[in-house]
Amino acid sequence: MATVIISIVLLFFFYMYIGIPVSYEDVAIKEAPKMIREAIYEDHEMLGYRIFQEDIHTYIYYKSDDAQNDYITTELDLKRKGGKIVATARVVNAANDGYVSYYKLLKMERISEEELILNGRIAVH
Repeated sequence: MATVIISIVLLFFFYMYIGIPVSYEDVAIKEAPKMIREAIYEDHEMLGYRIFQEDIHTYIYYKSDDAQNDYITTELDLKRKGGKIVATARVVNAANDGYVSYYKLLKMERISEEELILNGRIAVH
């Protein structure tokens, strides 16, 4: 009995605080739907998160506020925590020129914006 209770408590802790990975796809801006590409290009100076709804998908875009000459990689992670989808942007040092990026665009199954929590940026330098 104690083992069952401990297991339930651990599962609850994992679900509420650590999270369960959410399925998504990295998308290059040039491969995004036209409406999304145009919105990003028209307001290319806008930093932080942007959410786009399109048919059966939700797109989450994050643009870092780092200077364009910084040697960084921008990552975006999605996890289900406590019934919500939590997006966390992470900016890290780039390993090589092929990994330098200042933005990330993800595509996932459509969700309402009320289900989404946008965490601030985590800088790992």
